[in-house]
Amino acid sequence: SEEPGRPTSTKDNVAAEQCGPSAFAKRGAVPRASEEPKDAMPTLNVTTNVPVDRVAASDLVGALSKAVAELVGKPEAYVMVSLKPDTPMSFGGNEEPCAFGELISIGAIGGEKNKTISSGLSRILEEKLGVPPKRLYLKFFDVERPNFGYNGTTF
Repeated sequence: SEEPGRPTSTKDNVAAEQCGPSAFAKRGAVPRASEEPKDAMPTLNVTTNVPVDRVAASDLVGALSKAVAELVGKPEAYVMVSLKPDTPMSFGGNEEPCAFGELISIGAIGGEKNKTISSGLSRILEEKLGVPPKRLYLKFFDVERPNFGYNGTTF
């Protein structure tokens, strides 16, 4: 029998392990109350039609988390990455490997910087999933502080 609130699939387990206090503890980066993010919170959501096993998913989410922190210029302790693999998708009328990503951040993105971020994330998705850059759409959201919640309030 399933326990309420517990992930029920491998996809849910991977996503659940990538956020929350336990994820910070695994990386040795538990934020203290005095270190709560001010303008940090980059979130990358990736959906792909490529099937990914648990080990490969963990490796991919870790690589994307590090890349987002470096490319956006914010501490990895506040980066969240979610991965939805094996999703029925079509790009250009066929179902060859493809992906859609959304990068949400309070500042630190926009203009020419988005090209650098897109290039860096595309390389990782091609290397780890076999998704060519020409089969990836990446949408950037630069949100205002009051429009993103954290720790029971907003930034």
